[in-house]
Amino acid sequence: MGRCRQVMRVFIGLILVAGTVWPGCESNPVPGVATIEPVYIITTELLAPPIVGLAKSYRPEYALNIRSEDPAAGQAVGFFMTIAATRPELLRARLRDPHAGTKTDLIRIDLPAAPVSDEPITQLAILASASADTLAAGQPVFSVLADGNINSPAGRRVAFLVPVDLLRAIRTLECYISSTAEGGSLAGDRIELVPDFFYLAVVGDSILWGNGLNHRDKFTTLTAEWIEAVTGKRVITQTWAITGARIVPSDADGICGFYCFGEAPRLRTSITGQADLMQEPESLDLVIMDGCINDVGIGTILDPDTPAETLVAVTEEYCGQEMSSLLDKVRRLAPRAAIVVIGYFPIVSLESDLFGIRDLAQLMGEQVDENDSEAISAYIEKMAANSTIFYETSSMNLAAAVDDLNAAYSGTPPAVFVDPRFGPANAVFGPEKWLWSLTTSNAFLSDLLGDVLKFFPEDSTLLTRVYVCLREAVADNVFQCLYVSVGHPNPDGARAYARGIIEALEAIGILPEY
Repeated sequence: MGRCRQVMRVFIGLILVAGTVWPGCESNPVPGVATIEPVYIITTELLAPPIVGLAKSYRPEYALNIRSEDPAAGQAVGFFMTIAATRPELLRARLRDPHAGTKTDLIRIDLPAAPVSDEPITQLAILASASADTLAAGQPVFSVLADGNINSPAGRRVAFLVPVDLLRAIRTLECYISSTAEGGSLAGDRIELVPDFFYLAVVGDSILWGNGLNHRDKFTTLTAEWIEAVTGKRVITQTWAITGARIVPSDADGICGFYCFGEAPRLRTSITGQADLMQEPESLDLVIMDGCINDVGIGTILDPDTPAETLVAVTEEYCGQEMSSLLDKVRRLAPRAAIVVIGYFPIVSLESDLFGIRDLAQLMGEQVDENDSEAISAYIEKMAANSTIFYETSSMNLAAAVDDLNAAYSGTPPAVFVDPRFGPANAVFGPEKWLWSLTTSNAFLSDLLGDVLKFFPEDSTLLTRVYVCLREAVADNVFQCLYVSVGHPNPDGARAYARGIIEALEAIGILPEY
């Protein structure tokens, strides 16, 4: 253990050095900008935030006819923001399409001072009347009001009108004074305007957390991006999945705090407990979940001495009976949500590299003669057989649990089982692996550490994980914490999961076909 911690501290030292800002390296002022004028959005009116989360996204709540006497001229959404700026007379605003990269400047309309007693809707009607031709041409407008209705001593109240057609999908509204030489906003503030929200909850184990993956590569992220692309709605995701989570609660369960790192959590929350933590579950549109592999146990699955009948029995218990109970709980908590239950995959196959499995076995503490290729082959055959038994038995029982749920709750949004369809070549150390494996080719770390470590995790989040793996409270075994990515989907595997989930959502009508 002491040697392991010495290795960890070397990693930590490297990271700290890499992140140090040395004297004389401070950032320079922006070239071509004499004075930077900061802008801050303080409050909003007539904009609805998401019911969970802290995203600066808003759904406009009020729309009015561009020309009150002519509904055919179209509608605009109207809202207010209190904005703090040193020189509000120079305030600018623009609407940006984050996907297409296009930008639309808002036209500033100066209005005469309105009576303080005027209702907000009246003020928006006055602005609409003064800018009807501009709005009808598809151009958004804003006005810095001078009516005394200021929500903050440091802020000015600003009215906005945006043609409805510009908000069929997610848009970013930027408010700024200063800009770069290329025309980008500088020291401004922004919010998102969305046509609606789509609420997603993620509960489960390390497969759903996405061990080793950067956030952008996780299949829950890829799925959320697809939902946004085909619906125009902003997906608000709450993720409760965590490494090591079991369906069945235990006395050791706790809640990992706000800054919890799900790859190496300080405390583990059972998946049953995660369901209870879902916020505003009655408003959820989709729940993506998994569970049962940790109840069965990775050691049980990969142990060559585990009898096939034992593995089948324990898999049927947890992936069948216990998953059925969990699904019933989730359905009662989230009655309007579609539910996606993802399956697992064969971890080891006969196409797994002989020497890669030898290294993995040694890492797991197995006594395998590295020079006895016949013994290693027999070891792989048994691991592959057990991996297949777990994959097939778990898939059959998870699918059956989903079918039972749909039969028991007819008339609710459907649940669906998704098999990611990993083939033998996609197993750990396979020729077309979709799972993180090990590498000996990290030249920098090899030169630095010599023979302290023989092989390294190959995933994207190793250096981040080093920080938390060093803590005593995270894991009893530092190596187990460090290598927790091995055997989990890599970016190719994550894309396979995302494809399966998206196809399932299209098939059951939750998403339109793109």
